[in-house]
Amino acid sequence: MTVWIAVASAARARIFEAAGRNQPFVECTDLVNPEDRLFKKEFRSGEPGRTADVQRGQRHTVGMTENPKDQLAREFAATISKRLAKGLSERRFERLCIVAPPRFLGMLRTRMNSRLKGALAGEVRKDLTAEDQAAIYDQVAPIIWPRKQSIA
Repeated sequence: MTVWIAVASAARARIFEAAGRNQPFVECTDLVNPEDRLFKKEFRSGEPGRTADVQRGQRHTVGMTENPKDQLAREFAATISKRLAKGLSERRFERLCIVAPPRFLGMLRTRMNSRLKGALAGEVRKDLTAEDQAAIYDQVAPIIWPRKQSIA
């Protein structure tokens, strides 16, 4: 049984493939979201917008309604979810484990289709995108290959 492990954050996503308990993970995809490294002020162009209250004859500045970094993170989560859904529909894996910080994990969950959610074997709520394969394996192996408990 092939398992995919998606290790993601708002800045980067790595997808590993595991063929079995004693097999090493093979990294098959590395996606980067370079816009995540921009500062909030870099998204703004010029002064804030203005609006007029005609009834009162007043003008007001209009701030940004949404944090642009959050929007980029949601778009990146959608890209990752599409990549995972494509892999599942192509039968490249049967089970999935997602490793992501809690906030980004929530963004991924909302973009996953029901079929992808059905393949979900487990989650790890940590940012391990900068870790090596051995560290990721240590966190994920107990989830995707739980030890069978003996009956006494």
